[in-house]
Amino acid sequence: MGLTLASALAAFAAMPACAQDRLLTLRAGASLASDSNVFRLPAGAPDPQTARGISGKSDQIKTTYVGLRLDKSYANQRFELDATETATRYDKFTSNNFDAFQYRGAWNGSIGQRVIGSLIADHSKSAINPADVTSTEHIVRTSDNRRLNFDVSLSGGWYLLAGIIDTREKTSQVFLAAPAGSSNGKQIGLRYTAASGSFASAIRRSTRGTNDISEINLGNLIDTGFNVDESELISTWILSGKSTLNGRITRLDRRNDHLSQRDFSGTSGELAYVWAPDARWLLNLTATRNIMPWTADLLSSYRIDEILSFAPTWKLSEKIGVRMRAYRLASDFRGPVVPTTGPSRRDVLRSIQLGMDWTPLRNATIGATVQRERRSSNDSNFEFDDTSAYLTASFIF
Repeated sequence: MGLTLASALAAFAAMPACAQDRLLTLRAGASLASDSNVFRLPAGAPDPQTARGISGKSDQIKTTYVGLRLDKSYANQRFELDATETATRYDKFTSNNFDAFQYRGAWNGSIGQRVIGSLIADHSKSAINPADVTSTEHIVRTSDNRRLNFDVSLSGGWYLLAGIIDTREKTSQVFLAAPAGSSNGKQIGLRYTAASGSFASAIRRSTRGTNDISEINLGNLIDTGFNVDESELISTWILSGKSTLNGRITRLDRRNDHLSQRDFSGTSGELAYVWAPDARWLLNLTATRNIMPWTADLLSSYRIDEILSFAPTWKLSEKIGVRMRAYRLASDFRGPVVPTTGPSRRDVLRSIQLGMDWTPLRNATIGATVQRERRSSNDSNFEFDDTSAYLTASFIF
């Protein structure tokens, strides 16, 4: 998690609003992170790599990146390409080193007077959060996504929505909790947009997925394929010039081809309030409920995450900004496929993050962040404490 955060902080700092007005933008940056518990292990666990002569659970991580952005508008069309090469190096746990090439290409434009379309392709490579890995292995996930969307203007603020989604995922090692595979989805819906900019959408989505296995994994009860049906309501309500309320509620139903004991259904959603009382302050308060497949063992088939997050930012001056994020993540692991004698696993992760960004020059940003995480669980094997700190520097040309 620390690695991902450090990269995200550097990339965010390297993308000021002015960069979007340029045809070509070159950016580069680096980060140095100190992580007290790289593999998110319990306090009493042995050192993860003593067999290789490496002691301790902490490490220092260096990340460097270089990226290029192309942004070109022509008539009613806009073309974007964003590509980044990232290198991550650990001082002690060198088996965790990896390089990642990522890109995102997009076309956005209008077709005639009533149709707006977008075609997006992206490729990403990132380490799976070590808090989700039950071993001390370093697993890297590679994702490729293709999305085609159309908004067709009807009348009086009403729009017809249609889209196609194609996703493919690979992992450097087998990750039983969420196996790699591919999926193809299609969606259709309606949206109403008011003159104020507030809107509400109703979407129906159907997805066909396959796991990267040639036959059913009977030992871990992982199926070869599945179908997911979703009904979703999304809304943004602009309360005033200073505050916005965003909401989403999704009803999900997942059915496996052969292993019905792994089937599940449920409701997820999100409610987010954004308040900007003046040009210096921005406050985000979010409550989220997510439901997802989770097949790490036979004690669960899906996982429910409930998150409360508070994230204010304060601009001290034109060059200095302060940010904070505090959140609580409660995870329930449900849908056992074998009889259990005790309660199902439940984790609670608490985190607080404090940071500051300094922009001494228009094209340079330096950031510092400290983060503290603690996860409690009714299974002591999944508890951990972690403290991490990051220094980032980014440049744009």
